[in-house]
Amino acid sequence: MKRFKFRLEKVLHWKQFREDGVKTELAKIRGQINREIMKKADFIAEERRIVKEMHDLRQSLNAQEVMSYDRYRGGLRHLIRSQDLVILDLRETEKQVIARYLEARKERRILDNLKEKKKIEHQDKLRKFERKEILEVALDGEIRKVEAEGSSAGIEESRAVNQ
Repeated sequence: MKRFKFRLEKVLHWKQFREDGVKTELAKIRGQINREIMKKADFIAEERRIVKEMHDLRQSLNAQEVMSYDRYRGGLRHLIRSQDLVILDLRETEKQVIARYLEARKERRILDNLKEKKKIEHQDKLRKFERKEILEVALDGEIRKVEAEGSSAGIEESRAVNQ
């Protein structure tokens, strides 16, 4: 009997390839989200540093320096808000890619389950075939044994008749 071969193996490989591609895309987006979060954290840290520096130097700063610090701080706040929007957009993209990944994984799992089911069916057929072969070999052995006994009994009968 032939060994097991899944007829949809190429389709299964293609589904796995597609799933892996979407998984890679998801990993890239998550990496990008983490980089953008780190940028935002850097902006927040810089804003805190500026606030502390302004507080420490508040007595010695003139009006123009205070305005300069405020403009810089305002620019940092704008960058922080911009980073929030970038992160929000990336999170939306991440949700879409997660949905595509889950769909690709579901499609691949369906074929994996079908393959496993077909493999089990093949193994059952193989076991039945092997049992049938074993029974045939045993039956052939029994038939030969009976034939041998019958022919030796026939020889003995003919010897008895001849005597």
